[in-house]
Amino acid sequence: MPFEVELKFKIKSRSELNDRLRRLGAVFLNKEKMTDYYLNSETMDFKNTDRALRIRDTDLFEWSELTYKGPKISKESKTREEINIRVDSHENMVRILKVLGLEVVAEVKKIRENWTHTDYTISIDNVEKLGYFVEIESIVESRKEVEPKVNELKAYAIQLGIKVEQQIRKGYLDLIQEASEQ
Repeated sequence: MPFEVELKFKIKSRSELNDRLRRLGAVFLNKEKMTDYYLNSETMDFKNTDRALRIRDTDLFEWSELTYKGPKISKESKTREEINIRVDSHENMVRILKVLGLEVVAEVKKIRENWTHTDYTISIDNVEKLGYFVEIESIVESRKEVEPKVNELKAYAIQLGIKVEQQIRKGYLDLIQEASEQ
């Protein structure tokens, strides 16, 4: 079972980070507009179980992606099981989930710049209502690989000039909801 090992940080300067990524040999892939639609129901409250179900739309593809994210399994990162499936029709997927008692309860909009370096995916996100963040992630195949990969990603973040003690383990949805409550 694969796990997504992810570190997330709030950043101030996107251009400085881009320069550091280039110097380290990272390759810019693309830029995309994304909207994530988060689902929930009265009988299946994902937030209370540290899980998530979302449908993601992006301007790069004509299909949507349905994603289940399991509970975090690491105290050091946002590592969790992630299952993705492409969906030809966003509307039909929402209709199916609605029949099952799930409703879209929130949207998160962002512009994402995608980079790659070795087996890392680096995403620089400009999240509506929140600002800029960087996510550094990699996929591992077993739980025993999680902590070594977390340490590897932390070392990479340090190379990028990021203070690893300022890591954020919350998702964008949680951060937006917290910001709107203040």
